[in-house]
Order: sequence, then structure tokens, then C-alpha cells
Amino acid sequence: MHVKNKKAEYAIKFTAREKAELIKIKRNDSPLEADEIYAETLVSLISPGTEIVGVYNATHYQITPDSYPMSTGYASVSKVVDVGRTVSGLKPGDLVLGGCHQSHQRGRYGDFVRVPEGLSPELAVFGRIIKISIPALIRSIIRPPEVMVIAGLGVVGILAAQLGRNYGYQVVACDPSEKRREIARGCGLADVLAKIPVCDPEYAKKTGLGLDCSGHEQAVLDLCDIVRPWGEVSMVGVPWFPRTTILAQKILHSVFYNFVSLRSGWE
Repeated sequence: MHVKNKKAEYAIKFTAREKAELIKIKRNDSPLEADEIYAETLVSLISPGTEIVGVYNATHYQITPDSYPMSTGYASVSKVVDVGRTVSGLKPGDLVLGGCHQSHQRGRYGDFVRVPEGLSPELAVFGRIIKISIPALIRSIIRPPEVMVIAGLGVVGILAAQLGRNYGYQVVACDPSEKRREIARGCGLADVLAKIPVCDPEYAKKTGLGLDCSGHEQAVLDLCDIVRPWGEVSMVGVPWFPRTTILAQKILHSVFYNFVSLRSGWE
């Protein structure tokens, strides 16, 4: 089966530090493999952490001048145009989640997820961001209805807080930004604070699970200090660069004496 698209194809690529361009790319006109799909992109979502801080600002340690040009994106929703002969469960016209910032997607069927009927592309694309915090909850031995404290209320943190609330945790959401706190309250989160309540007896040593969605080392330390003995702290946010002069010893001291399980939240 040959790709039927006759339109030019484009992709957003990082071409240098803090420089992104829309570039015309060569279309692959070869027949689809048996397990491939081909789709036209409807919406894609910019990641404020990985793409903006990590790649666009070039704070990721693996990025060098030889890294460019770099493809971008990992969250998009597309409409299926063609499918390979062994693909089942998908047909032209269906919507799928998966792919990057480019006008068309071509890849293995298993790399895409069918979007449920009735769910708009603009909402469905956030499913990729919700997934970022899910591994921390799946792996955790701290179960609802324990208290979960979340640090950082960007899009990842707010979605993680709503997910935790839906799971049945008692969620406390924290961020120093009043604007972010207002957004969190507007999303139905009730217990929203300006900082992690380390010294508040209502929460101190009564919190089972801490999720850092900020990538800030002070937040990780505060979460290690607030969780109860044998509690858990999961690093969902990436510590792209140092924000303070905190020594690793301070975090290790808290982990050691509070019997904390400190986990990486990497997906």
C-alpha cells in the first residue's frame, strides 16, 4: 500500500540553541510496512520541561553543537490516512495519539494509541503529559487514602494532582506562584498551598507520598523531610540545572534518618 498523501510535509526542528524552525522534509513514498500507519497531524503539544528547558535552552547534558538539527515533540494527535495490511483495530479516519511536531506521522502501529470516540484532539493530546506521573503511582507502595504532597504546579504537576485525587489520595498541591495556584484551584484542587508545609503538624510526618514535579532540589529536600517514616518521594520533574547551593548530603541525611524511599520518576 503506497502513501496517498500528495501534500508537502513539514517538521519543526531545533537548528541551534534557542532556535526552532519549520522545515520542509522529504516525504517517504515507499509502501507502508505491514504494521505501519500513516496519519495527518491535527494538534501537537509543546513540553515545557523536556523541549523548552531541556532541549530548546540546551540544558540537557547530551546536547552538543553536533546534535543539530534535532527533531522535536512527543505528543500529537493525528487522523489516520492509511494502514498496513496487518494493522487491526485502526482504520482511515480514526484518531491516534503519538508522534512529534510534524505535519504527518508514519510509524509502527504499536507506537500509537487510538483516541476514544468523542474525545477532542485538543484534550486527547494531554494524555501524553498525564502519563509522565503515572509510573510513580504505579510503582509506589503508598496507597490511597494516604496524604500525597505534590511540589510544582505546572501542567505536569496539576495533572498529577488531579490523577492522585481521582485515585483516592488526599492531595496537597504546592507552588510559590499565585497564578499557578489559582489554576490549580480552578481545576478542582482544594488543598493548594504556597509552599510545602514541612513544619505544619497537620502534614509533617503524616504524609505518605511526595511527588516533585518542579525539578527543584529544595522541593525534593522538603518532601523528604515531610513524609512519614518509610514514606516515598518520587522525582517526576527533571533537575535540569542547579537552583540552589544545597549539598547532596542534606538530602541524603533526610533520606537516611527518615527512612525515605527516594525514587526516580523517569518514565
